[in-house]
Amino acid sequence: MALSIDLAPFIATALTSLVSALVGGLIVHWLSKSRDALNRRRELRVEFLSGAYRKFVDASDRDVRTPDQTAALESAVLEILLVGNAEEIRVSEDALIAGSKTGVTSMKAITTTLRRSLRRELGLPQVSTEIDYLRVQE
Repeated sequence: MALSIDLAPFIATALTSLVSALVGGLIVHWLSKSRDALNRRRELRVEFLSGAYRKFVDASDRDVRTPDQTAALESAVLEILLVGNAEEIRVSEDALIAGSKTGVTSMKAITTTLRRSLRRELGLPQVSTEIDYLRVQE
């Protein structure tokens, strides 16, 4: 008595499973790669904007700015132009244009905008405060 087994359904099932696993693996890999790239861009944005924020705060409300502070401000503006969103760039440009006309640049709008953006990026609640930075006179 000979057993006749048709292998075609088993092969078809195995091939379907293999193709499904490969396609699923590729999709998961692609989604993970996209998520990792998005996270890396977000980390860089936070790093650059927090650095720009610190530079603006350091040079704000000083009677005299040192050459290092001036260079840091220039660097901060470039960082905002590189990774800033439309609002951050617009506020920076407005302050710089106003400063070039009057000779005085207020950094309150820039620091407020950067602080708000950074808090949003980090998932922190927004806060309303009149204190932008602290200057202690010796």
